[in-house]
Amino acid sequence: MSTLVVILIVVAALAVVALAAVAWTRHRRNRAIERRRLASEAAAHHEQAQASAGRARELEPKAEYHRQKAVEHAEMSDRHRDTADEHAARAAEIEDDALKAGDEAVRHGAEAHEREQKLGD
Repeated sequence: MSTLVVILIVVAALAVVALAAVAWTRHRRNRAIERRRLASEAAAHHEQAQASAGRARELEPKAEYHRQKAVEHAEMSDRHRDTADEHAARAAEIEDDALKAGDEAVRHGAEAHEREQKLGD
């Protein structure tokens, strides 16, 4: 019976060693697969980063052009606003002059009528 027990212990030990070897082999294989996947993803991200950097370099002159145009238009807008304010002030002055001229026309018209009536008397 003791021989049978020794054989069972040896077989069990061999089974445990075999299972450990299979588990270790699977682990290494899975690790290798994971490393290949990560390397592939890293390469894809590097490629995308280079493409995005190229796009950024390509767009920067366009952005600078539009920034410059925005500054130019803001300056023109300021000049136009100043000119518009000057025209509005001048229009107000002319409107005042027109009202005064209208008042003078009424006054002179009344005086002319008065003189004409005196002529008729």
